[in-house]
Amino acid sequence: ALELTLLGGEFRAERDVLVAVAGAEFDARVEGDRLPMGRPVLLRRGALVSFGPALRGCRAYLAVAGGIDVPPALGSRGTDAR
Repeated sequence: ALELTLLGGEFRAERDVLVAVAGAEFDARVEGDRLPMGRPVLLRRGALVSFGPALRGCRAYLAVAGGIDVPPALGSRGTDAR
């Protein structure tokens, strides 16, 4: 899962994938259409998912079925880009 804090971002699906968003209310959209919260959604390859700033709360989580392929660091796959 990716944790989004206060600000969103844009992500493109590299393959067909099942995702779900939970937590704070963000303006989440797939190709401009509202992305429902708290339930699985199938994204087609190439779909653009965008998150505006948090509308209510501060943290949301974008869960991706099968995980996100990132290299382990210090025994974990958690990443802080700073």
